[in-house]
Amino acid sequence: MAQRRFPDARRMALLVEEDPEIADDRHIVIEVDLAGVTPEEYVERDRQWGHELFQICPAPLICAFRLSLSIIDS
Repeated sequence: MAQRRFPDARRMALLVEEDPEIADDRHIVIEVDLAGVTPEEYVERDRQWGHELFQICPAPLICAFRLSLSIIDS
């Protein structure tokens, strides 16, 4: 879904991140670097990703996923 949502990503990475404050709490982080994106586009693309995530993932599991969008120089 992330590849489909961000086909213009300069870099995409998937990692598991442990919560330093809560034992045995981990999150799946999708890191995406985008170039040439305005702040308005950033907000809209983040919103679209969240909307689609709710369409394909059961609500109790949503909190396991994190999106990390970075705007980079072109």
